[in-house]
Amino acid sequence: MSNLHRVQWIDSQIRSRRFPNCTDIAREFCISKRQASRDVEYLRYSLGAPVAFDTGRNGYYYTDELFSLPGIMIGSEEKKALSFLAREYSTSGGELAGQLAELFQRLSGRTGTKESVTLPVYKVDSKLMSVIRQIRQALETHQKVEIHYLSSGQERSTRVVHPLLIFRKQQRHYLAAWCEFRGAERCFRLDRIFSVKTLKNFFDYPRWFNPRKYDEEIRFNFRLPYEAEVEFDRDIIPPAGEHCYSRGAAHRFRITFESSSRLFAELISLNTGFTIVAPAWLRKKCIAFF
Repeated sequence: MSNLHRVQWIDSQIRSRRFPNCTDIAREFCISKRQASRDVEYLRYSLGAPVAFDTGRNGYYYTDELFSLPGIMIGSEEKKALSFLAREYSTSGGELAGQLAELFQRLSGRTGTKESVTLPVYKVDSKLMSVIRQIRQALETHQKVEIHYLSSGQERSTRVVHPLLIFRKQQRHYLAAWCEFRGAERCFRLDRIFSVKTLKNFFDYPRWFNPRKYDEEIRFNFRLPYEAEVEFDRDIIPPAGEHCYSRGAAHRFRITFESSSRLFAELISLNTGFTIVAPAWLRKKCIAFF
């Protein structure tokens, strides 16, 4: 049962001068005396009730009988949800959205924000909210995080990343981060992260990072291309197609690609032996592919 329901009961008992104590509260709601004590503390410290204990009557009373409970009582989970909504509306645009953001922040116990043209509807996803909260904390403290991620191709992977920016595009939340596995900047859809672990390792926020390229009005490719270094057994003429070849030493080329399977198919079509020199993850994938 919600502690808010219990607080309302305690308040009604005090107002009727029945002098409830923690034993009475615990018995009424089948909870521990410690939990009952926490409910009284919530009434006293979070709601500002003038609660005192009468040793002669062995129960609680109000030192100021004019006190009344606030019209809306909000628990910790509700505060988290309101804080989340305040952030979303504050960046969505529109005068009404800005007013709602300020209202939600006041209700959640935080300072107000300002304006922002249309009023979107946000679904409060508790799992997504938790992921965002954890990553925001790691971003503020410059701590690495380990994420378990489900790609658009339904492939699960574990990554250690340096969180750089949380942003929204087309009503979805993304994380821009440095991915240690790829050795490059990557974007992750936050609703595809199914678990987050904040690590004890810290990172230096990079000077080269430009958050403006993720602004709402700027279009960009969420799937940044990978780059492979490939050595062929003989000289080749790079095929015209989706992959970009840059000639290196001897029979080596640097090739940009987005899909490893399409890259492998093209390399096979060149009818010559080849070796994936880098990156290591692609070399392992190539061995497994064949």
